[in-house]
Amino acid sequence: MNRCDKMKAARSLSLVIVGLMLLSSLALMNTADAGIEEEGWSVTIEKGTTDEFGGGNYTDFIFQNEEGKEDARFGLIWGTEENPNSIVMVTNQTRYLGRVSVEAEGRNGEQEREIEGERFIKVGSMFGAKITKIFEYEDTQEDGIAPYISNDGAAENSSLYKYVDLEKAAWEASEIEEKESEGSNTTWEISLTAEDLEYESIVGEQLDQDEVLDRVEFTFHLKASIEEVEGVEMPQYRLRVEKRSQIGEDQFGMKDRHRVREMERKGDKNCTGVVGSYEMKWDKEIEGWDFNSTNEDPNLVVLFRNFFGNRVQDMGNWQRQFMHRSREHVRMRTEGFETNFSVDHKFKERRLMQNRIEYGGDWSRVGMFRWVSNVTVDGEEKNATAQIFGGMPWVHPLGFELPEYVGFMTWGGLNYPGGQDIFHDPAVSGDAYLSLEAESEDDSSGLFGNLMDTFGPVGSTILLGSAIVIILVALFYRRSGGKPGKENKYDKEEESEKEDWSEYYDRDR
Repeated sequence: MNRCDKMKAARSLSLVIVGLMLLSSLALMNTADAGIEEEGWSVTIEKGTTDEFGGGNYTDFIFQNEEGKEDARFGLIWGTEENPNSIVMVTNQTRYLGRVSVEAEGRNGEQEREIEGERFIKVGSMFGAKITKIFEYEDTQEDGIAPYISNDGAAENSSLYKYVDLEKAAWEASEIEEKESEGSNTTWEISLTAEDLEYESIVGEQLDQDEVLDRVEFTFHLKASIEEVEGVEMPQYRLRVEKRSQIGEDQFGMKDRHRVREMERKGDKNCTGVVGSYEMKWDKEIEGWDFNSTNEDPNLVVLFRNFFGNRVQDMGNWQRQFMHRSREHVRMRTEGFETNFSVDHKFKERRLMQNRIEYGGDWSRVGMFRWVSNVTVDGEEKNATAQIFGGMPWVHPLGFELPEYVGFMTWGGLNYPGGQDIFHDPAVSGDAYLSLEAESEDDSSGLFGNLMDTFGPVGSTILLGSAIVIILVALFYRRSGGKPGKENKYDKEEESEKEDWSEYYDRDR
């Protein structure tokens, strides 16, 4: 090594030692966990008009940090006089699927090479529910289950009488009122009311034109919370990929450069981070339904459509393969029943015995649609039941252009005994990781913890810092081989690969 190289090495080593001294002093000062306020995440409210999901007014609650970075939002869309529509609950979030290291096939007889170390792999997901129609039916089987109704509301059955199409409603919205705020939890309230809704006939039944549904009111209790979490067990995977000979796009416009050749589960990795939780619970009140005089056991079923999809823009073929192999693709599950976007148009399953439907993957959960089993009818407590009619693939938005989200949709109903005043309170809820960091392999009970016990904080920091300096010096000389500036023959190739993969990873972590 010549004199110039030695001087460069000495300067580099000095910078390393100074950096270690600064880090050591910071480690001694910052021993307490950061509070949620220091994380900088908050919830902001956004209002406006939209064309999505039938259009109307909307209010969104957005989880974002002090720099404006947004990782999740939830909110409501409802119809107006100018743009009649029903009520839609929509959530958007970034979903963590796991930590992945990636190896590429060897070239020219060389061994496989790591082209990405462990990174979080994430995907954007959308989940929501739309309330569509209210049907009157006769419970001929006395099981609280409505006859089959198709996705578009078509029904031909002698025990179905009439319905109200909520997608033609104009809703009067109250002001959003903050009801409670304590620590990281905040609750808001907004009411949406529609009056004098016209009935529509089934199978040509004659209706009294003077009869209308007096009133439907939904009072939403919107809750958000932000908290730090520890000990999150994130699944780890090792992927071996190969390049395709041709680079193109599939029918969804997805990039198609790599494909997974082999996938291995490596266990779990403990992570810490910040989670944003949301809940949209609504008190539903139906007043003044005019039941058919020939209906001997009158009941109402409120139809809903639940949808769940992943953002496919900029998603590669390998990423879709990973989601399916890791079972983190779009799925719904309830007691004794599980399906995904390849569902049949009509299910054999009818009544849901469990009071919730969960959406997500094996590890990750996007959201949950749930309800209570009791309903208040004319002041008396009675039983409410729920059912699924069917499901089908779903894309958003619809049209001739390539969709942004691809997933599946299910439609079902909440069933209530007939009465003049019906009150029930279902909910849509979920969690979204706003940030995650992998925990160090060594915790306080490991090497540093043992040194702390023996030498105290100052002595242990000096000893550990000295050991790190020795290791860095050894690595520096080994890497240079006594010849600074020597270049690895794969450096340029690996950098090219990293550019290909960077959009799929959280590269700040």
